[in-house]
Amino acid sequence: MNRLPVLLFAGLIVAVCVASDAMGCPNCKDSLAQNDPTATGLVQGYFWSILFLLAMPFTILAGMSTYFYLLVRQARLATAASSRNSGNPFAEAHAGQTAMNAEHEREELLV
Repeated sequence: MNRLPVLLFAGLIVAVCVASDAMGCPNCKDSLAQNDPTATGLVQGYFWSILFLLAMPFTILAGMSTYFYLLVRQARLATAASSRNSGNPFAEAHAGQTAMNAEHEREELLV
């Protein structure tokens, strides 16, 4: 028998039972219930804070990914340059191909 539906149902029952305890701070709840004009600013504040909190992990991941991509690309270009100067004919052929790929990437970035 699959226990996943039973666990989900038990979690739903627990969430419903403790929902009244998770209403947030009493002042916020009361100001929203009384249609206070400052409640609009409160809702907008919650909106922007949630938006920024949700966007931050993706921003950090994108920044780190870009950094590592550029680091690997720089290492490949350095390896190609050093193998070009080594005198090994196989390394020279590989370096020439890598150099052509690097030039092609630069041209694509400029376009």
